[in-house]
Order: sequence, then structure tokens, then C-alpha cells
Amino acid sequence: RGNDNWLIRYDSQDEDELMEKGDDFPLKDWKEIKEPVIKIAAIDNGLAFPFKHPDEWRAYPFHWAWLPQAKVPFSQETRDLILPRISDMNFVQDLCEDLYELFK
Repeated sequence: RGNDNWLIRYDSQDEDELMEKGDDFPLKDWKEIKEPVIKIAAIDNGLAFPFKHPDEWRAYPFHWAWLPQAKVPFSQETRDLILPRISDMNFVQDLCEDLYELFK
């Protein structure tokens, strides 16, 4: 597999605070800086999308649908949060463009 199958999130813990203080803020010790949080997730679209893989036929399209987590319905709170957003095609287009820029 190539390096295009990874989703990486990097959250700098102090970035906003340091930006507000500007260049005049002297760092006395590295202990003043919180370590960033990095989360990595493997993405395998081959298990989620086409029944016909470019290299061979697959007998298990949408295999993720049989995972126990996939059987738990979304909460009403999650539905109320997500559905209005994904119903707005401007939001979806902006999201796609942002993800493209982030991972290109």
C-alpha cells in the first residue's frame, strides 16, 4: 500500500496561545510548551467501495457493515448535528476542497 491510505490529524496545543502573545513572549523552558496531539488512522477504501476492485473481484463489498460498531445507530444528537450539514451542498463542496488541500 502507498502512503495515501493514512488519515493524520495534528493538533498543536499551544499554537493559538503563542500566536496571541507574539514574538515578545520569551520561552523560559520547553516545559511551557504542551506536546502536540497526533492521531493516525488507516484508511482502506477497498473494503468500503467497489465490488469490482481494479485488480480482482471481491466477495466482501462493504465489509465494514458487519462490524459490531456499524450496527449501533447514530444518536439523535449526532443526527441533528450532521444531517443539516451534509444536506447543504455548499458545505459538502467546501469540505471536499478542504480535505483535498489538506491531504494533497
